Amino acid sequence: MTEEKTGIPPHIKRNTLYLALIQALVATGFQLIPSLGSLIMLRFTDVLALIGATLSMGKITGPLMSYPAGLLADRKGRKSVLLLGVVLYGIGALLIYYSVISISLNVFMVGLVVNGLGMGALRQVTVAAIDMFPRRLKAEGMGYVMTGTSLGSIGSPLLVWATSNYAANHGMDELALPWLVIPFLMVLSGVLIYMIKPDPLEIARNITDHYPGEVISKGKQAVEQSKVKIGELLRELPIKISLANNALSFAVMSMVMSLSALILRQNKYSVTLISICIGLHVFGMFGFSSVIGRLADRMGRKKMMYIGSVVLGISGFITPLTSNYLIVTTGLFFVGLGWSINNVATVAMLGDSTPPTSMGQMMGVNQLIGGAGSLLVPAIGGYLAQNFGFPAVGTACVLITVPIMFLASRLRETSPGVYDHS
Repeated sequence: MTEEKTGIPPHIKRNTLYLALIQALVATGFQLIPSLGSLIMLRFTDVLALIGATLSMGKITGPLMSYPAGLLADRKGRKSVLLLGVVLYGIGALLIYYSVISISLNVFMVGLVVNGLGMGALRQVTVAAIDMFPRRLKAEGMGYVMTGTSLGSIGSPLLVWATSNYAANHGMDELALPWLVIPFLMVLSGVLIYMIKPDPLEIARNITDHYPGEVISKGKQAVEQSKVKIGELLRELPIKISLANNALSFAVMSMVMSLSALILRQNKYSVTLISICIGLHVFGMFGFSSVIGRLADRMGRKKMMYIGSVVLGISGFITPLTSNYLIVTTGLFFVGLGWSINNVATVAMLGDSTPPTSMGQMMGVNQLIGGAGSLLVPAIGGYLAQNFGFPAVGTACVLITVPIMFLASRLRETSPGVYDHS
């Protein structure tokens, strides 16, 4: 990230670091949903088919929040929406904590809803990252911020380990105590959001002021400064492909992730080991984002989608076939990596084709469609596992990844981030 190599101004580097740290803090809490959420649901209901509901709730409320949050962010800036997100996220964690100690399924569901709303608003972190970089560096810039989430893959297992030991020594519930720490992490996130200056949206609106040597044609500059209607943008083929492939890859990841904790728990692995497994999965999701971003800026988005779909399909097939901890953990890591490759490529495609004054809304649309694609999939995974066994889940993963490659084949990318579909 040296300025000599990338031409990134110091204040952009500083803002990028703050966003990466915010991602790390949020990811620490996010991992508790797949690590502990399904176990809490199983405790409340004792119904295997319902364990995917913990992730599905976030797929409903997060996307529903994403579009209005994006609309507000496009008008008022990214920082105000991010602050709203950390507040909601912290409140959701408190509600989940209370639900476990009070044995209340209703409060648990409300906590998941509020938590999902917070995550929907916090998706603007990705938009803020895209805002601060010109087209030739968009995927790489986004990758730097998303790599920060890999710190959360370390922080979450440590959090679960520390709180589970404390709970065991003090007669407390090991499934409840970790949620009590999340509000404090959100306070730190709020401080970091305040320190971001100027607002990333302002940087996007005046990109050449921050990159004086950047060459942007007058036509491109005019398009980026105009308010294009979302409906018009959605008719563009690169955007259609991006939205569809993002939804498909998210569906595969959600299905495998929601079942992995249960597979391990049924085989008597501790919540700490389960959290480590999920942590490595999240590291796969974000730990290599900066490298993937650089490759996407150099090789193109289309090639990365091919690679991502292959990795996702193979690992999604293998992971549910066994209860061996090492195989499940390794498979789940590669599921995260395959998703990461697709995610960086598809979100960068959205940034390529969407002006900054509409990018927040476009990210909201992306979350809405992605949420619709993965809303029922975790529940379907539970149904398949209960009625046909875990191998059926792996087969479903392969079938879902096939369309990703087909849609990618329709993309005419003349150079990285440049498309010819006129």
